[in-house]
Amino acid sequence: MAHFKLKTKVLKQTLAQMKVSLKSTAYDKRTVYCEITITDGNITFTCPGVTYSISAETSGSAKAALPYLYLVNVIKDHKDVEIQAEVTDGWLAIAGIKVAAKTSFFADDSILRSVNLPLNYNDADLLRMADNGFTSEELNFNRLETKIQEAETKLEANILKAHRALKVYGITVEEIRKMVENKVKQRVENLIYK
Repeated sequence: MAHFKLKTKVLKQTLAQMKVSLKSTAYDKRTVYCEITITDGNITFTCPGVTYSISAETSGSAKAALPYLYLVNVIKDHKDVEIQAEVTDGWLAIAGIKVAAKTSFFADDSILRSVNLPLNYNDADLLRMADNGFTSEELNFNRLETKIQEAETKLEANILKAHRALKVYGITVEEIRKMVENKVKQRVENLIYK
């Protein structure tokens, strides 16, 4: 179990700032998940392309993930000066409302890293996630495993489509696949070493 307590005004401002950042994204806002990470004296809110940290009174360490818009709706009508939350197995109780959430508890915050995706991430960004060394638990916690599998399926279809167009020039499926893998790997190395 983990707890946090902070000023309601600060949390509302943070969620409003995140909303402004998320407005420029091309994907469906209803499917965006917000990851809440509770560590010693700090709460971090992460959505694809957006991360905000707030100092807060905390106890325990945990992560909880729930739909961003659902979190906003729970908080928007809260009138008290302070807001309290508790993360238990499978639940986030916040502002007196118990919400189903994907949760994980840990002794330190090194077990589940936050997945940092660009604000307007695409299939190539999703494919890079596997090459960034994220564990399946981290990807699953952030609900990205299915999206990565869909991106892999689209990539394979595009490779076959390219092969059909280029096979008259002697280009093989393996050559196309290798070229794409090199581009993805090159991009990952650029991100790591910059």
